[in-house]
Amino acid sequence: MRKHLNINSILISKILYWIMRHTVTHRGEAADVLKKDIDLEASVIHLRPNALHSLKNDYKERNPPIIQPLADKLNA
Repeated sequence: MRKHLNINSILISKILYWIMRHTVTHRGEAADVLKKDIDLEASVIHLRPNALHSLKNDYKERNPPIIQPLADKLNA
């Protein structure tokens, strides 16, 4: 039987969904985004190696834009 998700797990799942939907990132990339990788001032998400995730290739590091629908979700 599955454990019930707590409110933080639900919120994180929703954020990951919106990141994947509006930046066309893969599930693994979105799951490894750290809070510091979300740059609302520059309107980008930094997809780069971190303690949770390494990149397969150097060219995989990128900065997809945060479009307005995603910004609205992240600021909510």
